[in-house]
Amino acid sequence: MIVVTGLMRSGTSPLAQMLHQMGVEMGSFMRFPTQTPVAHLEWEDALLAEPLAKHLLGQAEIDVPALLRSYILGRHGEWGVKTPFLLPFLRDFREIATGLGMQLRVILTERDYSETIKSLERQAAGLSIDKRQPALKSLLKLQERLSVSREDVSQHALAVNHRDIQRDPRGVAAQLAQVAGIEADLDVATRGIAGGT
Repeated sequence: MIVVTGLMRSGTSPLAQMLHQMGVEMGSFMRFPTQTPVAHLEWEDALLAEPLAKHLLGQAEIDVPALLRSYILGRHGEWGVKTPFLLPFLRDFREIATGLGMQLRVILTERDYSETIKSLERQAAGLSIDKRQPALKSLLKLQERLSVSREDVSQHALAVNHRDIQRDPRGVAAQLAQVAGIEADLDVATRGIAGGT
């Protein structure tokens, strides 16, 4: 089982896309973000991402360990999951997976916090005026919550820098293939990735 996580706007989506293109099942109901002017696939399973985001924002009170266990039990074969919103709950996710006899491989994206904030602001700027401020407020609140959890994860994960995804997508894809234990066609894995084929 492969987990891709990190701050929002730090490169989790292209990594999840690469894994998907290598044949790793990344979810059953892919999420299109609501807080962006252009619909684009996030390569993120909404069945996990949406409830975690709502919980982090205080919009829904959920039993996170029960959700994580149910999610893991609902997946089969070699699979992956990507969502920044799993970052604060990764320790629970690891414990549950280990208790179920699964090995967890974590890939953590890295990008300077201030750069992620600027990217979120640009993302929100494309929204209509009535949606812009509430969306940006929610995004910044989520990012702050995620940032607190980032340090706990880095020592148990393969770290991939956002710049490397843009500069050397083939090299990043090769790292992902190694972590996933997959022999992958790197041209296929990087198709549609900035700097890729």
